[in-house]
Amino acid sequence: MLDRNIDETLDESRTSLPHAMLIDHDAREREHLASCLRIGGFEVVVASDLDDAMGYLSLHSRPDFALIDSASGEELFEQLRSSDACAGMKFIGLGESRSGLDRSFARPINAEQLVDELSREFGVVAV
Repeated sequence: MLDRNIDETLDESRTSLPHAMLIDHDAREREHLASCLRIGGFEVVVASDLDDAMGYLSLHSRPDFALIDSASGEELFEQLRSSDACAGMKFIGLGESRSGLDRSFARPINAEQLVDELSREFGVVAV
């Protein structure tokens, strides 16, 4: 009985982390930004291209938002935007702004500013 009460207390104290999908063809930048977001309190999945992103979405629940490198191309953005798997997901651009994005961050990306602004937007509480 005590174990069950402890488990229930632990479950109640756990918070759901905002879930991000980071799509960037540059592996080094992708991993750097993903690490910064994870340290900042986000759950992050990475994808290098449309196939990676759609493969993940076909097997998992929809992230809260997608960070998309502008160099990844218009086709990637349009296919994600029109996919039922992405319904309700926010789209955030990394680089040049384009129509249909909920917001964008200009290059060069300031990782600290990115994490701070996304933390405020998605209600991440600093630990």
